[in-house]
Amino acid sequence: MELRFRFRLCWALSGICLFLFACAPQQIQLIRSRLLMGHVPVSISIRTDPQNKQKALEATEGAYQVAEKIESKISEYQSTSEISCLNQKAGKNYCKLSPETLGLLRAALEIMDKTDQAFDIRFASLSEKARKAPLLLLVDEAKLSNTETRIGLASLGKGYILDQMVDFLQSKGFETVLVDAGGDLKAGNGKWKVAIQVPGAAYGKNTPSFLLSHQALTTSANYENSKNIIDPRSLKPVLRHSSVSVFAKEAALANALSTALYVLGEEKSAEILAQFPNIKIIWTYPDGKFKIFP
Repeated sequence: MELRFRFRLCWALSGICLFLFACAPQQIQLIRSRLLMGHVPVSISIRTDPQNKQKALEATEGAYQVAEKIESKISEYQSTSEISCLNQKAGKNYCKLSPETLGLLRAALEIMDKTDQAFDIRFASLSEKARKAPLLLLVDEAKLSNTETRIGLASLGKGYILDQMVDFLQSKGFETVLVDAGGDLKAGNGKWKVAIQVPGAAYGKNTPSFLLSHQALTTSANYENSKNIIDPRSLKPVLRHSSVSVFAKEAALANALSTALYVLGEEKSAEILAQFPNIKIIWTYPDGKFKIFP
């Protein structure tokens, strides 16, 4: 007996369309969804044997718990988080941080430097001087040097949560998984059919589909909200008719880069790719055409 079913899901804000198939003999595809990170619908898809259904359900619950635990550390919207500690004590005291949060801050600083601050976690600071003030990182603690500096890990933190959810699911023996957070995707094993929504086109008009495996895919564009993406250097909305999608091994890097590259634009984004090995990007245009770099 062969169980088959198909599920199509398009996220208008991110421009990713996902076509889920479970066609292997004697396999089922389990899909669960829950709101995380405030208002983001996060879906988990697992392909497995029917007898593993209960274990798969338990694994998805564990993955959501992993996400919530990370969010409790890195969300600037939770008053007791480690990031909130930094914001609350800005310019005054150091905060003890977990290796997880410190690692993300170091990754953020590296991406900020390589993208000419087109990605910048200090975007919410209260003054221009504060947006340029350094972050002081020690072995197990950190401090914001200016009292008006405010940080948020934003797309980097969101991508990191996806990475950790997939890692957790695979540690429980479920290799063929995909996590979808509002259109930002992280795939484990298996072949997942996806497409990119054409910017400015009618809902459902997509690029030709392709397969995603062992990789993350994120897209930045102004699909519905023309002020959705802000240049952190000028605090002005970035208005483009195209979209940019990033393929990377890790969703954390892909998500941070898609934001930065959209801010930089096509020409400059192509120039900085040499600093990010094994990254592929696609610029998609309103006429449905697209260009792949490198």
